[in-house]
Amino acid sequence: MDKENLIEKYFEGTLTAEEKLRLDKLLESDIELKEEFNLQIAIKQVMISEGEPALKAKLKDLEKSYRSTNKQSISFLIKWPAAAILIIAFALVFIRTFTPKDVHEDLFLTYFTPAENIHYPITRGNVDNELKLAFSAYESKNFEQALILFKQLQESNEFNELKLYLGSSYLAIGDTENALEVLIITNLDDESSRYRIQWYRALALVKSGNVEEAKTLLNDLVINGDFELKKAQKLLEKLP
Repeated sequence: MDKENLIEKYFEGTLTAEEKLRLDKLLESDIELKEEFNLQIAIKQVMISEGEPALKAKLKDLEKSYRSTNKQSISFLIKWPAAAILIIAFALVFIRTFTPKDVHEDLFLTYFTPAENIHYPITRGNVDNELKLAFSAYESKNFEQALILFKQLQESNEFNELKLYLGSSYLAIGDTENALEVLIITNLDDESSRYRIQWYRALALVKSGNVEEAKTLLNDLVINGDFELKKAQKLLEKLP
């Protein structure tokens, strides 16, 4: 089954559990597909808030106007998702649904995935039960519980790299303010950790609307870094 069919079945609510897993994996690995997916979610939300019949009525008005100057049929525009771009244009013009903050949120959602645990791999032989519990919660996407356990571990000063996962957890639950307080690029001997933290700090800045500081970090990442370089470049191109 191709990507488009998976997305279509998602919006129809007919995905099987296996297809849902396939779609999740595709969204993690294909940025362009994730952008299209998020766009269609945003459009669907607009259609719900405005009322789908009202937007279709506007679309029909445009069709009549178009046909007065062009004999070609545009009935294909009525079909979903072919009408997606046109519908979102209507939403922007007529109901002004999207604000700059919404744009920043959409960009954040497109590029954010929780940080991969590269510092403290959880294995059966790991003797630190507290650390294992913390990362088990984190990798199970139970970020609230992970935050509690990470903070307890951080108090011991034995786990220097936890700030990356603390910041990632805060971002995952939508707490941008605390994420920015944690994701500070100072006193880091490990260059790999530095650029990972820099990437997530840039995402937090994008979400909060601090575009100029985010651009500074992303540009530095593209020029000097070793993490998410392609994503950083694409995000720079999309920032206003």
